[in-house]
Amino acid sequence: HRKLLETPDVSDDHHQSEIKSIHDVVVLKEEGLAERIFFDWHRRTSLLDHFLDEKTTLENFAQSSYHELGDFVTGHFASTVEERLGVLRLKFGRVGQVRIQGGSAKIELTKVISVTDASSELAIDYQIKNLDGRRQHFRFGSEFDFALLAGDAPDRFYKIPGQELDDPRLCSIGETHKVGEIQLLDEWLRLEVSLRVDDAATMWRFPIETVSQSEGGFERVYQSSVVFPNWKLQLDPNETWTTRVLLKVASLN
Repeated sequence: HRKLLETPDVSDDHHQSEIKSIHDVVVLKEEGLAERIFFDWHRRTSLLDHFLDEKTTLENFAQSSYHELGDFVTGHFASTVEERLGVLRLKFGRVGQVRIQGGSAKIELTKVISVTDASSELAIDYQIKNLDGRRQHFRFGSEFDFALLAGDAPDRFYKIPGQELDDPRLCSIGETHKVGEIQLLDEWLRLEVSLRVDDAATMWRFPIETVSQSEGGFERVYQSSVVFPNWKLQLDPNETWTTRVLLKVASLN
């Protein structure tokens, strides 16, 4: 990355006149790669709980150039495990801080993941409670990260029932409003991943890509796709917001 970022402008006559060794030559398989290098401040996994300013944009979030208001992404959760009638429930809870103008607010977040051995579906029940004495408003979202091997193949794509995407590829970046379900389809693996939400959400999607050097030069390599359902919430003191997210992995018929 450092070598790519420090590559001089090829229009510079002085640098063009220099004789470079093969180890100094930087070959780009596409232009603008240096502008695509961003460094994530957290590991890209699933079920990460973000509290954002309402003005945060998809581009800010994808490029890690925003301010995280909460301390939940890297914070520790208390956890319990319960099994009853063939259902395994994992409960995670945390009372954390969400930064607000002039200070911080105390927010309680609970999420319960329910698993049954007879289903390929996970149910995630979220509960967010405002423990502060003032009304709070912020954007809350849960980050999911899916790796389906190829981002630019025609048989790997997003689908949102009832809506047509301008660019459905898994390497696409986009924002869709009032979404109840989003699907990631891999027709080569005959696999479907679906994410359904009880409350219609704003759905952000974008790829995780690395910039690496191959024998042919520097290039982008698709790693995975981030799906981020998010909601703008306004909570009065002691008010609680709840929603359910259903994650299902199934074979295509």
